[in-house]
Amino acid sequence: MDLLAAFGVPRDRATELAGDAFGERMWKEPRVVREASVLLSRLAASGVSVAVVSNSDGTIEETLGSLGLCQVGPGRGVPVAGIIDSHVLGVEKPDPEIYRTALDVCG
Repeated sequence: MDLLAAFGVPRDRATELAGDAFGERMWKEPRVVREASVLLSRLAASGVSVAVVSNSDGTIEETLGSLGLCQVGPGRGVPVAGIIDSHVLGVEKPDPEIYRTALDVCG
């Protein structure tokens, strides 16, 4: 929650936003996607290298891109260094290897 506050998310909204961003509601509520987009934009503008790490089914990169939230390289959303999908990688959270992969793509 401290990271959200550092990027301008009011503390009273940080818990709700974090829960939404990591839960099923993210895909159903455009407001949450907009707020996540603002947070990702602020992170990118600050120079922080960002990677998404997801225990997904091989579709998270396509989903994030179709929402216009983020993608690797230029596009509609915020450019990120990588989108790590556990199904694609063959390793899922909390295995440290998935985080090592994210760190590697972030440099």
